[in-house]
Amino acid sequence: MTGFDTSILIYGCNKADRKRQEGALDLPSSAGDGVVLWQVAAEFVAASRKLASQGFTPSDAWARLHEFMEVLHLIAPSKNVFEYAQALHLDPAHSAEPNA
Repeated sequence: MTGFDTSILIYGCNKADRKRQEGALDLPSSAGDGVVLWQVAAEFVAASRKLASQGFTPSDAWARLHEFMEVLHLIAPSKNVFEYAQALHLDPAHSAEPNA
């Protein structure tokens, strides 16, 4: 599984550095097993405001996020994930996986 962070998604939209943009746009489709955490998706929409000077609008951000989601899996937390995180934090020997 390959996780993508906010920076990669922003680079994929930033026209100021075309080479970096192209590289960032190639990564999600080439990963095959790429994921984006729900928090990263929300951060991307918020951080995309930095691209407003390039004409990148909130509608563009949502449209691009939907494009990313066509090739990346969105991972959302569940109660079980938080319980698993708590168990790992309090007892690292705990090895049961959550039922996401």
